[in-house]
Amino acid sequence: MAFEFLAGRASDWESPIRLEAPSYAVHEEAATLARRFRLRGNTSSTVDTLIVQMAVHHGVMLLTRDRMQADLVNHFIHTMT
Repeated sequence: MAFEFLAGRASDWESPIRLEAPSYAVHEEAATLARRFRLRGNTSSTVDTLIVQMAVHHGVMLLTRDRMQADLVNHFIHTMT
């Protein structure tokens, strides 16, 4: 599965979608991502981790300028390969 990370203005995104509220399973996946990220010596906020996990779970592009979210996406990509 390939994931994209793009930085830019929200107006650059042509068709934003609204995701459903995260399920308990998505919260568990986000906690696992945070633990793996922490094992590599990094920390992340609960919100940043959940945002990234929501994008991964739904297979959608994450448009952000947040450096922590970018680091989490890169960590996820590298642990999946």
